[in-house]
Amino acid sequence: ADCGNAINACGTLSLASTQGQSAKTDWYLPSQKELDGAYIDGIYNQTTPAFTTTSYFWSSTEDAGNSAGAWREYLGNGSPSNNNKTNSNAVRCVRRD
Repeated sequence: ADCGNAINACGTLSLASTQGQSAKTDWYLPSQKELDGAYIDGIYNQTTPAFTTTSYFWSSTEDAGNSAGAWREYLGNGSPSNNNKTNSNAVRCVRRD
């Protein structure tokens, strides 16, 4: 998804809960710093094999020097880079604890 679609997808995400609880609707696109923290904390080693680390993931952090760009993070090695918002990258929505 491009960056704008990534933000919108996370903002409208609603996953039904089990155990009779209400659906979780507080999903958001993490900042570049949050994605970097996930890499540093080794979050990619604590998930199922379905969670890929071989992709760049969009962040919600806009490139301060270029409003047409945003930051992304490669979770395989913790490498951030900026990219044009119209390019496609993976999306990983998160929720606050």
